[in-house]
Amino acid sequence: MATPLEIVGNQLILLEAEVAGRAARMALDTGAGIDLLSASLARELGLAATGAFTGERMTGEEITCDLVSGPPLRVGGFEHTPDVVGVHGLFDNLPPQLGRVDGAVSLRFFAEQPFTIDYAASQLRLGALAGDSVPMQLQQEGGLAMSGFVTARLDDRLDGRFLVDTGASLSVVEMKTMERLDVLHGDVHEGTNETGWRYHRIVAPIESLAVGRTVHERPKICFESIRHDGVIGNDFLKRASVGFDVAACRMALAAV
Repeated sequence: MATPLEIVGNQLILLEAEVAGRAARMALDTGAGIDLLSASLARELGLAATGAFTGERMTGEEITCDLVSGPPLRVGGFEHTPDVVGVHGLFDNLPPQLGRVDGAVSLRFFAEQPFTIDYAASQLRLGALAGDSVPMQLQQEGGLAMSGFVTARLDDRLDGRFLVDTGASLSVVEMKTMERLDVLHGDVHEGTNETGWRYHRIVAPIESLAVGRTVHERPKICFESIRHDGVIGNDFLKRASVGFDVAACRMALAAV
């Protein structure tokens, strides 16, 4: 069974899901760490906080969310009731043009269910993908958040451990790597994000970014001070169908 995806601005992947039997419009965000609900949906469902969880974004920014007992979540033909989900007001304060976003499903939701994102067809399919399979290292934080990392190669000479994040537009590389890649200048972006965190970014092209046998020539990279070597974003991932098998610790890519 295929679930249609709405890909907004190369960054936000939205899908129709069910939360406690109610229709919900959720983001598919492999970098989220945990499954999340908007504060408004949690109130509508009468979900009371049982605790709190503080996680770190790639920039080191700390985000705290309430924890509630997980309601049943369904995406396509797969239903799972997580032990807990996070609740955050961020989803109720997104730009109005995005419409209602009721939360996010993360890698943690798919811990026992392989799935594939077909960017060309704008579909999510349940099941593994036959393609160039690479190891995916799972990292858990606070005994709750789950993230996946793969080895990426920059300019065919520098390897790094990169977070796979379907909630990121461009791929991101740690700022200190600019000099090692002989990147001398780029477009500077400064401002605050949706939670008020100040950022300083430099966007510039590099020669290549590769994961396994999938290579993106001359990609635009966002250089930023982050706590990882880098992040693989949708600008890279959309060039292939991407399969995730969390239980097997594998990610597969098949060129479109």
